[in-house]
Parts: sequence; structure tokens; C-alpha cells
Amino acid sequence: MEHDPILIELLGPPGVGKTLVSKLIERQSPAARRPLPFKRRVGEVRWHDRMRQRHLGLLLPWLPSGLRRHAAKDAYRRRNRRIDARGLQDFAHRYPGLPEYLLDLLSRRAAPAAEKVLLLDWFQRLYVDHAIATQHSGPEDRLLLDESFAQKAVTLFLHLGLETEPLGNYLSLVPVPNTLLVVEASVETLFARNERRGWPGWLTLGNVEDRYQLLADCRDRILWIAQTYEQRGCRVIRVSNDHLDRTGLAREVDQLIQKLP
Repeated sequence: MEHDPILIELLGPPGVGKTLVSKLIERQSPAARRPLPFKRRVGEVRWHDRMRQRHLGLLLPWLPSGLRRHAAKDAYRRRNRRIDARGLQDFAHRYPGLPEYLLDLLSRRAAPAAEKVLLLDWFQRLYVDHAIATQHSGPEDRLLLDESFAQKAVTLFLHLGLETEPLGNYLSLVPVPNTLLVVEASVETLFARNERRGWPGWLTLGNVEDRYQLLADCRDRILWIAQTYEQRGCRVIRVSNDHLDRTGLAREVDQLIQKLP
């Protein structure tokens, strides 16, 4: 909608470095065009609400920016039932088809109950965060989402082995960002990074060959997700993170920033 902020989502396989790319974008962007991580915006809203509840709202403009960032980061971890419930209702009102589709999908999938509960919790947090961040931002604001609806399509693929048709149905219902940043790396690089740092705890892992195949399948599915977003009118920008050090990635990000809205 015309009053929504500019949304920039990141997409990539496990171990590709989405969080690092997000931090470099924020650090290297010019101040006038610097995107704000959406979790920080959510944290700011929760913290500001807490300050107003304690009648300390008038102090907010006078606090140092470093203290405000720290407070927002801390507040993001502390849920605010009143604000979160309102955000969840607002999201469901604006995008009713998405939660309905996911509830129906999970009810028909032969997956362990623990898997379904975990997925529902992740999506509920994303619904709330998306609603709060967009509602408390203006059309001139830029929000950077490293946990996005595009990335959750990868989660559905890895958790449920979701085929193309149900994944396509899911993608037809999600909010579409202005720009999708696809962070890429070779399967060999992804394997080495996950072996070094540790694989996501929720992944069911097999032998070495199975792990390579999982990453290759994940990469192929991400290419398809990006094409689907392009078909919905989203601008897709690709950035390589096959670099051995941060210097090379920093140069890639500098070039990337010039293409951002």
C-alpha cells in the first residue's frame, strides 16, 4: 500500500551469511538511505510503549542513540502481550488467506506434532513483527528483513519437504517486498561453513552425501522462489558470498547498496 515502508527481504540457504550481509548493508549504507533492521523497529515500538506506560515518554528524544539501540534490542526479546496481540490480529485481518492456508496445510501434513508447533510459533512471531514494523514506519522508511516470508518458504521446504505446488500457493499469499536480496554461495562453501559453525539444530541430517544433496536441493528451490517473486513484481538482486574473508563481501555489499531503493 502507498503508506507502507520500503521493504527489503533477504533470502538464502543455511550458512550463506544473511545476517552478516544485513549488518554490512546497515553499516555501509549512507545515513540518508540506511535501512533499519525490522527487529529493531519492533523493539523500539515495544520499548517506547513501556516508557509511556511508566510516564517517561518525554525523556525518549533526549536519550543517546546508542542507549536507544541497546534498549530496543533488549525490548525485542521481551514480548508485549497487548501490542503483540494487536499486531497478530492486524496481520490476520490484512492477510487472512495466509494463516488460514498454513493451518490447513499443517493439519493435512504427516509431520510430528513438535514440528508443526515449532512452525506455527515461528510464523506467529513473523506475523507480529511484520505488522508492528510496517504499521510504525512511513513510506520514506526502509526496513531490512533477514527473517522474511521468502525465507520461511525455505523453512517449509526443509521441514515438510513441501513440493512446488503448495509452496507456490504459499508464495501467492505472502506480503511481497519491494526488493528481494538473494545471497548465494556454492554448495561446497555452504557445506564447509555449516560443518565449521554447526548445522541448524532443527535439521535432520544424514551422511556427508545427504548433506551435500540437501544444500543443492535448497539452492535450487531458492532460485525457484526468487523467480516466483519476480513474477509477482518484486525486484530481485543477487549477491555472492563465496568470499573467504569479509573484505571481498564488503566490496560486494558496496555495489549492492547502489542498487537498493
